[in-house]
Amino acid sequence: MDLTELCDRVITDIDGLAACCLEQKKEEALQKTGALMGRLATFLDLVFKTSSGAASGFERETEILKSETIPAIASVFEAIKTGDVEVLGNTFNDKIKDSLQAFGHKASETGRRMCFEIPETDASEWVKNFKEVSSRTVIMFGGSDGKLIRKLLGILDGKSRIIVCEPLKNDYAALTECLSDERLITVDFSEDSPAFSDELIKRVDYYSIARMDVCVHPAYDSAFPREYEMFLRMVNDNRERLLVNMNTMTRFRDEGTLHILENIKAIGKAYFVSELKKTDVSDTTAIIVSAGPSLDKNIEELRAAKGRALIIAVDTALKYMLARDIVPDIFVTIDPDKPMENFTDERVRDIPVIFDEQTPSALLREHKAAKVLYNCRDYPKRLFEECGVSVDGNIASGGSVATAAFAICCDLGIKNIILIGQDLAYTGEITHAGGVVSAGVNGDIGTVMIEGIDGQKVRTRSDWLGYLRWFERTIEAVRQEKPSIHVIDATEGGALIRGTEVMTLKEAIAETIGNDAESDNDEGQNCKDGTQDCEQGGKHDSVKAGKPGEKGNSLLPGMLAKISPALDDEGRKKFVELHKREVASLPKLKADAEEGLSLSEEIGNRIKEILAKQYKSGTTGAGVISKEVKELVAEMGKIRKRCESRLIFPVINNYAVTYEADEIGRILCEKASANGETAKFFFDIEASKVAFRGVASACEFLMKNYPRKRKKSEKVGKDLSKRQ
Repeated sequence: MDLTELCDRVITDIDGLAACCLEQKKEEALQKTGALMGRLATFLDLVFKTSSGAASGFERETEILKSETIPAIASVFEAIKTGDVEVLGNTFNDKIKDSLQAFGHKASETGRRMCFEIPETDASEWVKNFKEVSSRTVIMFGGSDGKLIRKLLGILDGKSRIIVCEPLKNDYAALTECLSDERLITVDFSEDSPAFSDELIKRVDYYSIARMDVCVHPAYDSAFPREYEMFLRMVNDNRERLLVNMNTMTRFRDEGTLHILENIKAIGKAYFVSELKKTDVSDTTAIIVSAGPSLDKNIEELRAAKGRALIIAVDTALKYMLARDIVPDIFVTIDPDKPMENFTDERVRDIPVIFDEQTPSALLREHKAAKVLYNCRDYPKRLFEECGVSVDGNIASGGSVATAAFAICCDLGIKNIILIGQDLAYTGEITHAGGVVSAGVNGDIGTVMIEGIDGQKVRTRSDWLGYLRWFERTIEAVRQEKPSIHVIDATEGGALIRGTEVMTLKEAIAETIGNDAESDNDEGQNCKDGTQDCEQGGKHDSVKAGKPGEKGNSLLPGMLAKISPALDDEGRKKFVELHKREVASLPKLKADAEEGLSLSEEIGNRIKEILAKQYKSGTTGAGVISKEVKELVAEMGKIRKRCESRLIFPVINNYAVTYEADEIGRILCEKASANGETAKFFFDIEASKVAFRGVASACEFLMKNYPRKRKKSEKVGKDLSKRQ
């Protein structure tokens, strides 16, 4: 047991004894006294041993213990023995407890830091465990006196990185001489801080997993067992996130690519989500409706918020709301393979939508209401810019529809954001509202127990856990950047999302927008100025619901009336024509890629000959690259630039990268292990060969499959049989 833990137990014993004295329980107080004295004696013995061993830095704490704390404790014990228990409350006050605790923690921390120091010879032996030293990402728990880190920096190449996760806060004095090295990243480790997770996301991508080393400074794992366990879990969570993302990208590759091209007309008619900032929603309350199991508890409460809060439904929750004649102001859908059964209600086409370029094209083709483009990137961005429209930066999505909706609300600066149906956990085996059990895209992998909103443990899985951590990191960042934003978790079940205020939906509505005495008025809803007519003239228009039980009208039409779509009629016409031109250029792009592939193969064969000569002579120098090979490389570079200059290239490249992901990873690993500049150059050419092959394959896929025939089963609003 270390000093910190022992100190905590002493404080707990003291609190228990104080309670007995205040309640005049003399016999029980006397019984507790003996145990406390024994524990305190052990504590003080360890304190003085530690402070003596530490040599300095404890003068003030030691003096307080000797001159104030110990005499006070002695007088308390004497009073208890004589039966005068009331003296405890007057003598053993919080100040004395605080001095004990501060000394205990400081002594314990310093003592543990001392035990981490290792001899120089041991450090030299330890670093020999690192056989690969090129393009590595080393993630290390604990830095101690910096010996091991200095040794690592001495053997790793310039493209490597060391991320030091330090549980002893701001303890970098021993690393002063290394901190200027851009290869070293230091992070204070804390359960409540997103810093370490953020660095992992920033520094480790799918292709670097195979070149990642995870290690712990000797003794740190035993000194900080809980922190070390959390460290390993975070590293593993990030690795699993990357693998899941690649699996998802691979699964959605074909459909997602086709959706982008099929959605061009819809994208050309869309508003940019960033434009909504002009509507001044800073005083607005938004309710994000997700489809977790707990939605069944409070979905009916949404009626009281209609027309007074911006109700945003994720796509999976849409059918549950419409089945109860609750029409959201807008819904969000971004996944390329979202089942069309979510959109079979005929009213879906008349509800505004926030969509992604990869949203199922069958939905957008039938959709009649306003369309808001979530993130404009890659190919659509190039088309817009070619039409003279500037495009703002992207909004971080977090990986799910609900996180996307939340990110939008934060970006707009909405004052109150209420989450419902955001369980991020199982209810028994149930995963979604309506008693649905679904394994999800990546299956029920990585199930773990975490804290629920009521303090009890709930079961979650890896993808939900990733979303949960994203929510917590984002809420923490938003709290610092936009402190006026208030996030309420009104799910009434599921996982605890730190940073939110937990309450019921009924309570959340009452607190943010008040009780609605006029919610039954179907003819209009008052605007902020207290009139029924909005500033554009006339009442807010509701979506075409006309169903019993619908209360209030939508806030969204008034918001959209203040902004315009990204393109006017002429701009949309040019947008579509540019797209047609790019599709028509696919055969030429494929031919260029095949030419680049042929050149890269020829260059690779020439370099193999050079490497063979080097091997025979026993050298690994730069070798002699002939003028002819240099000319071939220059020509290959021109072809690459020609391919990349096409507006449609981002679509092609994204498909190609996913298509060749494993092969690219293999080449990068082999390049990192290669000896000599010529060998590394060979793997650069190998990577070019794979890239050209991927581009040619992507062009072939699109030429064969686009445009495709429309499936009758994809039509929106034609099948109402699933309504409940």
